[in-house]
Amino acid sequence: MPLVLVDRQDGVAEVTLNRPDALNAFDLEMRKELREVVRTLRDDPEVRAVLLTGAGRAFCAGGDVRTQRAMLGQPAGPRMGALRDIQFDLLYMEKPLVVAVNGVAAGAGLGLVLLGDLVYFAESTRLFFAFPRVGLAPDNGIAYLLTRHVGLQRAKRLLLTASTLSAGDAESLGLGTVVADGELMATARADAAKLAGGPTLALGLTRQIVHRGLDLDFAAFMDAERLAQGEALRSADHAEGVEAFVAKREPRFVGR
Repeated sequence: MPLVLVDRQDGVAEVTLNRPDALNAFDLEMRKELREVVRTLRDDPEVRAVLLTGAGRAFCAGGDVRTQRAMLGQPAGPRMGALRDIQFDLLYMEKPLVVAVNGVAAGAGLGLVLLGDLVYFAESTRLFFAFPRVGLAPDNGIAYLLTRHVGLQRAKRLLLTASTLSAGDAESLGLGTVVADGELMATARADAAKLAGGPTLALGLTRQIVHRGLDLDFAAFMDAERLAQGEALRSADHAEGVEAFVAKREPRFVGR
């Protein structure tokens, strides 16, 4: 059974972490498998939006502590390298990312949540910032991403005190939107489909300049914005958008 399931439909790639008996915790094989899936989807022109969720009652419980026990004292490179590649590729791919958090999200799984462009929490969701409980520092880009979401003091409090957030707590911090458990996937799929029908190039460029803007001064950001808009202005989707506006009809974007 694959550890990562992929279902492609109408431009949306729905990716499901598939170790439900282990709360979709990362072992080394699932890290490698997810990395390959993400790279394939990143480079597939038929994929115009990605939806990420988990099988069973959890989204992702972080690293699999049972397998980590067997690797105590071993080099961290193979484990950390795969996570770094996944986070980097998801952050900078030119496709919108919708994340449907269907239960427990902890440890490295929080890094995936924090990458989402649109994030939905089932009401039963709990987020666990549990690294101190197993004697670890945060990984998977969490300290970087969380600080930018909630600010320095809140991020330090959550990480240093091994805090737990309910879905409502997470929503109040601006981390996502709460929906009823039974409506989670329908809501996430509807928005993923809407994004897949949009101007893919423009949406991808939007993601890139938003993310880059976190680390650039204003002058450098304006240069990056100018280059991105120049590319968008030359696109078929921009031409279609203008024609549709003039004709007072809905645009039919082709994604380039």
